[in-house]
Amino acid sequence: MKKPLIIVAGLLLLAFTTARIRSMYKVPREAASVCAADIDMDGDNDIVVGHLFNSQTNWTGISILINNSLVPMELDSFFLNGQHRSVIIQFLDNNSFPDLISQSWDGTNSQIGIVFNLNTSMSNIYNVGTESYADNIETGDLNDDAATDIVFISNNNQYWSVLYNDGFGNFSSPEYHNLNYFPQNIVTGDLNNDGTDDIVIGGSTEIYFSRDGGFQNQQLGGHTSRVHIADMDNDGDNDIVGLFDLFGIETDITIFENKGEETFEEPVFVEIPNDGEAYRRATTADLGWQRF
Repeated sequence: MKKPLIIVAGLLLLAFTTARIRSMYKVPREAASVCAADIDMDGDNDIVVGHLFNSQTNWTGISILINNSLVPMELDSFFLNGQHRSVIIQFLDNNSFPDLISQSWDGTNSQIGIVFNLNTSMSNIYNVGTESYADNIETGDLNDDAATDIVFISNNNQYWSVLYNDGFGNFSSPEYHNLNYFPQNIVTGDLNNDGTDDIVIGGSTEIYFSRDGGFQNQQLGGHTSRVHIADMDNDGDNDIVGLFDLFGIETDITIFENKGEETFEEPVFVEIPNDGEAYRRATTADLGWQRF
């Protein structure tokens, strides 16, 4: 592969290798997001796909590929109000059953939709109303109470928001934080080693440190179309990786090195050769490098 560390969004067909046989599985149209998790709790990761509305099939929802090891995956699907550009599996309440989080848009109302105990039922749906459509959803512990909270952004309405979890799957009303730019994505991770997740927003590359009384923001500067949090230099603290793409003309990986005490070094730019492609997703992995 000529372009490492890049995942292009919008995969409509999913593939995996078993016993050296590559298998292709068709899913419903308008696949827009994907994640892997052990839905049926049998020790194997399954695949969950979120779909946008398709006018030809007149359907939108969530499809699930159940991993049956050496036999073909079983495809199941269920309706959940559409436009699922993010789909996440997490543990949100006080049991050990996996829960699903996604956008839920019924044509009139914007919501964060949660399906509790997905392995036992697809109808235990909990909706939290939002001011506008959530373009990107993430999770993290934002107030150090060992409960998984939900954060999301609205690109058109220029804000990010947090839903606080009481640990039993009951969520607060959205707490909104206005922005003066169009956010591209939102990620969470502990950036100052205080045990609490912080927030980074792609677009203007902005950090929101979690404090006892709320959030304190720090502007890193420089446009990023996507951001990711990872320890890139194996020094024990998380760095920030950004993807910058200028309409396929110029593409860079931007790395903000964490120097401790909530300070970040001037970014390192790694240019990615391209032939006019536009990149939309980036991820990280341990490649054995000690320096950028």
